[in-house]
Amino acid sequence: MKSFIKLITKSYLARKYFLAKKRETSSGYTLGIVLIVIALIAMLATEFLSSAVKSIRVSAKNSAADQSALYAESGFRLAEMILDADKKGTTGSLNIKTSAETDSYDDLWARNIPPLDLDGYSVKIMIFDEQSKINVNNIYNEFTDSSQTFPYIILNNFFKDMGFDENYTGCILDYIDKDDSKSQYGAETYDYYSRFSSPGSAKNSYLVSINELLMIKGFSWPLFYGITGGNSGIEGKLVDKNYEQEDLSFDMSLSDDSKQTYKETLIAREKSRKLSDYLRVNGKNDDASDDLNKININTAPFRVLIAIPGMTDGFAEEVIEKRKLKPFSSTEELSSVITDPIIRKNHLTVSSNIFSIKVIVSSSGGDFESFGIYNRNIKKYYYMKTL
Repeated sequence: MKSFIKLITKSYLARKYFLAKKRETSSGYTLGIVLIVIALIAMLATEFLSSAVKSIRVSAKNSAADQSALYAESGFRLAEMILDADKKGTTGSLNIKTSAETDSYDDLWARNIPPLDLDGYSVKIMIFDEQSKINVNNIYNEFTDSSQTFPYIILNNFFKDMGFDENYTGCILDYIDKDDSKSQYGAETYDYYSRFSSPGSAKNSYLVSINELLMIKGFSWPLFYGITGGNSGIEGKLVDKNYEQEDLSFDMSLSDDSKQTYKETLIAREKSRKLSDYLRVNGKNDDASDDLNKININTAPFRVLIAIPGMTDGFAEEVIEKRKLKPFSSTEELSSVITDPIIRKNHLTVSSNIFSIKVIVSSSGGDFESFGIYNRNIKKYYYMKTL
């Protein structure tokens, strides 16, 4: 290990001197080093993590589980490094175009990261933009509890497009608002939840997991997981996804331009009807217009875009087509489609700070899956769980 560190140090000093002569910035170089570590982490992690696990005196089965957990932890740290480098807007020697001002499927975090093979374990890291989704908690706070607010309208439009009626949005509103007054389309404790053989009640507080939708009137598990309900099975053309995912290559000799090729593909609603693919609960619940609650138009699925007031199928197709060629740098670029300036300013964005991270550690003993929801801005996890 010591010899390896000496080698890295020597390489670092030589490269630093070379860049200094070229008058390149030290910040860009530092980020280059950070991402080069991604390519080297396999060697470092193998020695360090293997030593750590050997010190744990447990049974063979538990030892394998503990080692998988340690590798999963290293996967999360690596994902955080990738998100941090992307936020700073440069990837050094990796030659990948990424922006500090916008987040799109062109960025570093959105790349298909190849699995890391570590001493018989394979570590797969996947990063997804949570701000491509609609925050269901955003339909209510003490200042905006009306069905006439834009967050409510956007969520309601989503359900309508899925073939559901306004009862679904109303029931969510009544479940999370702080009173027991039933809205026009909702359900409260006195008229619904208290009437079961094992009486329940409306939560009167924000959801902490999207799975809590299953506690609300109307949300059966087949509907939640997109198996049935609404217009399922009778929709028109559908696609798997509306973006192309490039591989993250560690070949420094290739420029980003040489690796990317634009592919013309069908743009339409996504096949998945699983609600967690389009809805979320994390953000800033006491401020409906906070940046964390906004929908990123550069990453939003077709089914989310079509829920924004002013959108049509044709406009949603146009938005996806344009962002494939070049990500939107401002929501004002959609002013001809989204004509209301309040929607553009308060509820849409071109950048993100909330991401979900999934790490799968595979070995001969099976798969160990972990999932977390991470705020890149404050470097904090809202949620983390072993699946």
